[in-house]
Amino acid sequence: MTTETELPPVETYIIPNLGGILTTGDLYKKGKFDYSAWAKTAQRIREYAPNWFFALEPNPDGGFIWKAPDNTGYILGYFQNVVTGVELPLYHYAITKGFNQTIPFDEISSNDLQKAHRRCLCACACYSFGAVSYTHLRAHET
Repeated sequence: MTTETELPPVETYIIPNLGGILTTGDLYKKGKFDYSAWAKTAQRIREYAPNWFFALEPNPDGGFIWKAPDNTGYILGYFQNVVTGVELPLYHYAITKGFNQTIPFDEISSNDLQKAHRRCLCACACYSFGAVSYTHLRAHET
């Protein structure tokens, strides 16, 4: 005689798919690539993924810059749904200066952190939502 095992209920969460939310009007040219301003990306996320907010994971000391093995720094960003409490996976983002050169940990400034935070928001949106990319974009025509 076989008995059926009752499985516990599974909670499912809808993670927004934000692919294609930028239009050509949202882009500007920088060199040979199309970019979207971080503020436009944040605006589109608020419009198309309400209740999902971007945050940084604090390091063990309570700050937001994590020390890499090569003595540079990075941040860990993620999106959290403020209604359900669901947190999406962490996204690692190196703190860099021009031409994506990493910065020695002890030389990272608050301005470097500010720039990395904005860039991480955009990259993490791509990672988490299939969303707008802040680089190498080809937007849908409006």
